[in-house]
Amino acid sequence: MRASLRPGGGREVAHPGAVRNLAFTAYALGFACAVWTVRSAQEPEGRMMPDETLPLIDWNGFARTRAQLGGSFIRILGYFVEDGLKSVSAIEDAIRSGNAAAMILPAHTLKSEARQFGGERLGQLAEDIELYARQCVETHESPEDYVDRVVKLRPLFAAMLAEIEAESNPLVQRKQGFGRRVA
Repeated sequence: MRASLRPGGGREVAHPGAVRNLAFTAYALGFACAVWTVRSAQEPEGRMMPDETLPLIDWNGFARTRAQLGGSFIRILGYFVEDGLKSVSAIEDAIRSGNAAAMILPAHTLKSEARQFGGERLGQLAEDIELYARQCVETHESPEDYVDRVVKLRPLFAAMLAEIEAESNPLVQRKQGFGRRVA
């Protein structure tokens, strides 16, 4: 991603398929809140769908995390499953109630944890939801426009877990290739 400063205090970030404008709003407490607005030629009203061409799992990132965690990998993966299910449920509950503020923390958590295990597509979708929820809080709007994206979270999370389970579970039957005839 390439970034360039723009006049007016914003930052323009080149992104495939869209231009993202990052504007900072300072709060009285002295911290900055990033508000993303997304404009795209593919969708009306500036909405950009997450990139479906991203791999479900970045296996290099997954292998790196697995190597770093060593013997704790299975335990930490279990935490990810528990926290991920809670985050998805919290996001679904928040969008049902129209509460954008309640979507931010679980979407942020899901984004970070998914990417830790190589879940690029899930991480991107969660990031998109998080940034939109932040924008809704800033502009006092309802998050109802993102129902279609929130609906995609649970199946994408389940697909990611299935792929990880197939890769990391020693009991899953794998093809025997060396020294045996492959059917």
